[in-house]
Amino acid sequence: FRSIIHGSVEGEMVTVTLGEPNDYEANIPLVVAGREIQVSYIDTGVPHTIIFVEGLNKIDVNAIAPEIRFHERFSPRGTNVNFVEQLKTDYIQVRTYERGVEHETRACGTGAVASAIVTFLNAYEHSGQRTRARVKVLTTSLEVLEISFDYDNGKISNVQLTGSAKFIARGEYLS
Repeated sequence: FRSIIHGSVEGEMVTVTLGEPNDYEANIPLVVAGREIQVSYIDTGVPHTIIFVEGLNKIDVNAIAPEIRFHERFSPRGTNVNFVEQLKTDYIQVRTYERGVEHETRACGTGAVASAIVTFLNAYEHSGQRTRARVKVLTTSLEVLEISFDYDNGKISNVQLTGSAKFIARGEYLS
């Protein structure tokens, strides 16, 4: 899965257009810490597993996520792990454990997108068509990202992530 990622900046707001997600699968049964749970999987340029929970802020992400991240079901690539609490129909809170970092991060763009799309599909998968569906995502950094996309009979396209960016440094690349 490779695609060109386009971005635009307007003031402190950045919008990134991502490729179409792949390999969506809902209701995957996994045994984690001796318990069977249901997860969803989607690849938004990076593999993501989504777990819907209640009491998100009480979850020990760094203790639970590695077992899912390295689960044989997602071998050999592994997966990022997103714990999602739905606050409203179009507003979710997400905590993400990122592969490579091997720890919870303050925000993950592809994880926010994956979580938003799976939340939407859980609610509207059989709704036929929707242009510019929107889901707001509250990250651990307290940044609210807006994810928008088009949905047409099972196909997600025109995926965009919008959030703020702050200028922190300037650099030069010399070849």
